[in-house]
Amino acid sequence: MLKKALLLSLSLTVLAACAGKEEKVKLKGPRITIKPEQTTLKADIATQDLTVILPKQINVNDWVQEGGFADHAPLHPRVGKHVYKAWEKSIGSRLKNFQSFNASPVVYNNVLYTLNTDSEIVALNTKNGKKLWSLQLESELDKSEIVTPGALAIDGTSIIAVLSAGDIYSINLVSKKVNWYKNLGEPVRSAPTIKDGQIFINSLNNKLSVFDIANGNLIWTHTGLSENLTILGDSSPAVSRGIVIVTYSSGEIYALDVKTGGEIWSDTLASTSTFEIAENILDVVASPVIVGKLLHIVNYDGKLITFNLQTGQKYWTRNVSSITTPWIAGNSIFIVTDNGLLANVYRKTGQVKWVINLNETMHSTLKKEKRSNPLFTSPFLAGDRLLVASNKGFIASFDPLTGKLMRKVYEKESITTNPIVANGTIYFLTDNANIIAYREKSK
Repeated sequence: MLKKALLLSLSLTVLAACAGKEEKVKLKGPRITIKPEQTTLKADIATQDLTVILPKQINVNDWVQEGGFADHAPLHPRVGKHVYKAWEKSIGSRLKNFQSFNASPVVYNNVLYTLNTDSEIVALNTKNGKKLWSLQLESELDKSEIVTPGALAIDGTSIIAVLSAGDIYSINLVSKKVNWYKNLGEPVRSAPTIKDGQIFINSLNNKLSVFDIANGNLIWTHTGLSENLTILGDSSPAVSRGIVIVTYSSGEIYALDVKTGGEIWSDTLASTSTFEIAENILDVVASPVIVGKLLHIVNYDGKLITFNLQTGQKYWTRNVSSITTPWIAGNSIFIVTDNGLLANVYRKTGQVKWVINLNETMHSTLKKEKRSNPLFTSPFLAGDRLLVASNKGFIASFDPLTGKLMRKVYEKESITTNPIVANGTIYFLTDNANIIAYREKSK
């Protein structure tokens, strides 16, 4: 979804620049790349004696926001050993060429909620996929102008819907009536984060707005530097230990006090080069992940960094370019790079334990011409397996200890939205607007 959005963003920029009927002028001078040099990773010899340690599996009953939790660290959700396709249901019209889903579904109390391309909330029974209800939301944008449908989050009594035009709805889960409505007045491409009665929303204009979930009142805002060339997508803020981490398309990182918005520390992922256009695409699209007192961030410009959450001290930096959120578990960082490498990075030092080529591994049965332009979801650890889906219709599971392929299935539908898990069931949202559920058979 994110690479697709990047191509769209750059295409729109080029089209805008070329608009008009003036005679074409051939520009002189060297042609320069608009994309950073692709990530090259190899397993480090020093890590081969290290044992990959995974946390114990935990029961994740609900998946109420992007990343599952406010810190974006679900760790190791419990899933059965032998899962099968339980059901598949449509939520509406498939994506058009210029559209992409910018957030995964959410699950609460055995109901799956998602937004379709018509700005409609659709609720499905998680047992069998039966449609329970739907609710049409009004947006500042015409339906033909919607690039990303929006995102949902649930606080237990209300469902929060944030549409791409900046519309914010709080809807009572029981009555389906609107509790309150706000409009940011600027576009949003990220999912909201909910924590301790507050909603954190990062807009496309590099502005973090924090609202009271009870009444929609604005509590505080924070603004970063503006950026002309960005990826059409934004990271969701991460919240833990009284700190909210927000990243902007300018490459800025801020640690802010959740109550006041006061700055605790800040940093930047800005490149030292001023020549390459690509060096100015510093966008942090992957959401930050907080585990304990450590903060992990990766950006499109080629930096994977581990910080001290409370002080901002950098522990290490690795040259890795990615626009998908890494998965942190135990002593490992599982990450999918910009050029389709799946790697296990040692959390303590940033060294690589193992790395595999996803295109070669997942798409080996496709003809060579069918393997071009592969896109992959973020890695997803559940039930002692590492899951990755692709726009070619494959879902693959890998051994998190070694990277060895365990199993792959062919769904024949493009999947570019990150999967989720709740109550032992894994859910995939396809670009055809279908929800696919995998779970272990009942005994």
